[in-house]
Amino acid sequence: MKKGLLSILAASAVLVGCQNYDDQFDALNTQITSLKTQVEGLAGVQSDVAALKGLISSLQGAVDGVNADLSSQLEEALADIEAVEAAVADVASGEDLAAVQADLDAVGSDVDELLESDAFFNGDLNITSDATLAFAQQLGQKVKVINGDVKVTGWDGMDSEAVNAITAQMLTVTGDVKVRMPSQSYAAITFPELTSADNITVAQAGSYSFPKLQSATVINLGKNYSSKVTMVDFRALTTVTNFKTVTVATDYTTSGVETDTLNFDEAEEMHLTSIGYYTPKTLTIVVEEGATLDLSAFTSQDSEDVVRSVTLNVTGASNVTLPNYKNGSFTATDVETVDLAEFYGNVTISGVENLTLGKSATDITISDTAALTDATITGITAPEDTTDKTGPALDLTGQTNLENLTLSGLFTTIDVEDASNLVNLTFDGTANSLTMRNNGDLSEVDLASAKIIDVTLDNADDLSEVTLAHTVATGKPNGQTTAITAGTLVITGNAKLTSISAPEVNLIKTLTIQNNAKLEVIDMAKLKSKGGASDKASVLIGGTGANEQNKLNATKITDKLDPSTTDIGSIESTSKLETLKTYLNAAAGAPGSSGVKVYFDSADLHVTEVDGGTDTEQNNLEITTAGDVAELTVMEVTASTTSGNTVRQTRSYVFTPDLDAAIDYNALTSADIISLDYDLLSNQQFKVDDTYNGATVDDLAELITYFNDQGDKESFNVTLARDSYITAYYRINYNDASGVAETVSSSGNLKFLFGSTSAAAALVAGDNAGSIATAIASVIDNMASYVASADGDFVKVQPEGPTAGTADLSPIPLVSLPASLGVYKVDTDTTAILSATATNSGTDYTLTIGAKKDRRGMRVTVVNDITTSSRTTTWNAASAGAFASGNRSELVAGTNMRAHTGFTATTVNTKQYSAGFGDISTATTTAGSTTNKSGWL
Repeated sequence: MKKGLLSILAASAVLVGCQNYDDQFDALNTQITSLKTQVEGLAGVQSDVAALKGLISSLQGAVDGVNADLSSQLEEALADIEAVEAAVADVASGEDLAAVQADLDAVGSDVDELLESDAFFNGDLNITSDATLAFAQQLGQKVKVINGDVKVTGWDGMDSEAVNAITAQMLTVTGDVKVRMPSQSYAAITFPELTSADNITVAQAGSYSFPKLQSATVINLGKNYSSKVTMVDFRALTTVTNFKTVTVATDYTTSGVETDTLNFDEAEEMHLTSIGYYTPKTLTIVVEEGATLDLSAFTSQDSEDVVRSVTLNVTGASNVTLPNYKNGSFTATDVETVDLAEFYGNVTISGVENLTLGKSATDITISDTAALTDATITGITAPEDTTDKTGPALDLTGQTNLENLTLSGLFTTIDVEDASNLVNLTFDGTANSLTMRNNGDLSEVDLASAKIIDVTLDNADDLSEVTLAHTVATGKPNGQTTAITAGTLVITGNAKLTSISAPEVNLIKTLTIQNNAKLEVIDMAKLKSKGGASDKASVLIGGTGANEQNKLNATKITDKLDPSTTDIGSIESTSKLETLKTYLNAAAGAPGSSGVKVYFDSADLHVTEVDGGTDTEQNNLEITTAGDVAELTVMEVTASTTSGNTVRQTRSYVFTPDLDAAIDYNALTSADIISLDYDLLSNQQFKVDDTYNGATVDDLAELITYFNDQGDKESFNVTLARDSYITAYYRINYNDASGVAETVSSSGNLKFLFGSTSAAAALVAGDNAGSIATAIASVIDNMASYVASADGDFVKVQPEGPTAGTADLSPIPLVSLPASLGVYKVDTDTTAILSATATNSGTDYTLTIGAKKDRRGMRVTVVNDITTSSRTTTWNAASAGAFASGNRSELVAGTNMRAHTGFTATTVNTKQYSAGFGDISTATTTAGSTTNKSGWL
């Protein structure tokens, strides 16, 4: 096929692909030859056949009504290519593909012959002077199809109107289009009918107008006069290799190239209406603030309908609406309105006033706090991640211009704080938390149909009434590991709030309603439960301290003193606290650390009725008056509290782990004997093979049960456990392919990783696995917090105790031992030559480190339960085997166990393992409050 046809195909109106068409046809021929019966490859062939079909259609438009003979021949060529198109669709064998190739070549040859007719201009058309302009004018309608390049370079006295009359006729240019004006005073050259070209390079003021261009390769738009470029119009363009913003020299070379960028910050219009999938997958657009930008077809789905990650950066448009854009990274700067109906990738905005995100799956970054006015956002899980169960986090903190916020879908956290102009907030989705704080103008909160675990409404100073119509999101709304059984509701510091209604709120373990100075009504008709059986309730409604009071008033409180000591009464009020009666009783049954505390803030009248005596009345009670607090208390139920630790005289003995050569535990035998001398008893022995509960003690587990049950003597409490002498073993293996132990061939440093700490051990020629273990252990031993040594081929590591260089032998060391010890492959970080091939994982030699083996020693603890006198217990010499005196150490705080300092009542205390008689103490339990007048409501 001739090159003329091939170059036209490269720029045809419906060309799919952006490479030179010579290469494309070569690739097509290769495909047809190699595909044979591989039908899956035919999609590309079909696209290339479609390109030729598009060219023929374009040529028909150029000759229609001008040359009847050419028109007829093009009609025949169109029928032929349609037949080829049908044949490609039916390919089922190699023979079929060969036939398609032959037919395609035949149609191409026919079109080549047509192009050689006088109906078209063959060659490059240069319009650079009055003379070349006159020549172009003489061509007449031949300029509709230019089988070559077109170049227009401005000159003194150029008749721009005449030049535009010629370029307005051009339909197809098989080569490049180049336009350059020498200054901004020249009128722009436009191509209103051009449908296809190869590369385009233009530098001029005014506009870049190619409204019907459907395909091109590289489009270079000059920024020579960028301050005077008012419009960029490629509204029909569907296929382009790259947009570039460049500076165009007089010889049309380019510099200052901004690839995949259209940077014209004075442009009032930019039309890219038909651009769908932009192949480079990143595009930056800069236009004037408030400019018209049409990108409505822009998508992140490629020709195979696969969603790709596509980056789009837009600055300055009035509106960016992208209904088909789904994934990637989107940034908008100084754009008035952003509407991304389907986008779920990363969003970064600055200077955006109106934001709509229809499918937000990632966190949203807002780089400023003074622009956003209206936001509508729907949260979802990541569509392409089947393991994703969580919605995005939304943080609108400090958005001082935000007025209206509409949310739906799934979110983790929603933070709307310090949005001083926010008026309306609507949410009908599901979230872990919704925090509304310091939103001074907030007047409408609509949570109908919402499911939220935790809701906070704080310091909404203009809010007078609020209906929180959400329910608590239970279960695992955001993929929680543990199911949610109850939520929280916090309403505080709302200066004008008079009424709270929560008609659907159903499961609350934390309820706080305080410091709402005008709050008179609380209506929560469906709140009956604190949640799950293990949930503890914290309820604070009102209070006696500063910044705790509301304005809940009782018109009359009657306290009836019953002679049977049952305190009964009644409360008359319009506060609707009676809607919480069932809930408060459920909460009182399991009070948390804050307790369940509910108070009226005032009462018009309090009457104490005395059976058989004189009633007393009090008027105008106030919670701020100390003498009125008891009368205004509805509920004050707190849990009992415990302070201090219970400590008794205690001694603990620990034993080295009894291990075999493979560092596995040896089974206990009857030769392993525990023998203790108590204060009044001696030689109390325990071992396997003893009889306990009518059966023989067979192993360690049964010995532990036996000892812990039968060892208690004379008010001594004894415990046997395997939990001390914490030690980790890591085995070094250095063998050849047959498993035979090998040695290091030369000196060097072996880099290893202990947990997250990297270090190097010095090796010398002849080192074997044991020597390597010794070298590594030596380095670990010098690390803080560890004591290490070699045990044969094993690296043995223990947590360091309070005495440097000695191990902590207790069950509660200050550090844990890393899960792994690893060796890097020999590379630039490791100069040790482990084998002739200088690799630790080659075909001949392998250096590995076995999985960590955690080993523990036995512990015997003896506690003196008597607090009136010091008593002793000692280790009897009759102890033997694994429990022999030579294997034993006594735990001593500050020596081989951390010191007694720094512990609270709730932490594990070293005194549980070692305490003198002078250390004994008893925890103190204080009963909680039990006031409950909820029955009076």
